[in-house]
Amino acid sequence: MNALTKLRIGNRLAASFALILLLSVVSAGFGMWQLHAMAEDARLMMERPLAKERLASDWARLTSSTIRRTMAIARSSDASLTNFFADDIVYTTKAISDIQKQIEPLLESDAEKALYDKLSANRKKYIALREVAVKEKAAGNQEAALRVLEQEFTPQAKRYEDSMKDLLTFQRSAIDALSKQIAEAAQRGLMLQGVFAVLVLALGALCSLLIARSITRPLTDAVAAAERVAAGDLSADIRSSSRDEI
Repeated sequence: MNALTKLRIGNRLAASFALILLLSVVSAGFGMWQLHAMAEDARLMMERPLAKERLASDWARLTSSTIRRTMAIARSSDASLTNFFADDIVYTTKAISDIQKQIEPLLESDAEKALYDKLSANRKKYIALREVAVKEKAAGNQEAALRVLEQEFTPQAKRYEDSMKDLLTFQRSAIDALSKQIAEAAQRGLMLQGVFAVLVLALGALCSLLIARSITRPLTDAVAAAERVAAGDLSADIRSSSRDEI
């Protein structure tokens, strides 16, 4: 309080407003930083994890269709199905190979790289067995085609699909984890913004109270001194230590 009375009233008001404005700027700056961090996290989620998840999802969809197609060719008594689906098999195989080339550079962690290596190995075995089954069918060896299908191709196709699901599940879990981090960061940002708002409000109230007291207290003392003088009491030692207008 003594320090305030040494300042002019205008300077007191200016100092209190400047302090409140400074806290407001800090609060706004922190809010902008939080928004930037959230935007960056969202960008990272869109750039790699989401791209990997979409590629893995496309891979799984194409894999499922080619497995069903191969089973239909091997089980059907219609030998013309081999030629009928030949172009589709070539297209699907090329499409999956293109997806592999796109997704491999995006892999970062050792865990997803291990899942990818397992998937790639299962795909190679799957393609080899598929070619055997299709060739036996094209050659008219129905029994041999069915034997390869049931004893080798189908179990390998399941391993292939399972490894595909493992990679897809991993990517989706990574996206869920990142989404949770973004949500938690947003919640922390809102809480801190609320704390800053309360601090600014409390500081404004405190400054108003201190300034009001620094003005009204000298006035109250002056009025009390004037009343004593008016009552004929000249014994009081009236001094003022303030340097303001009052």
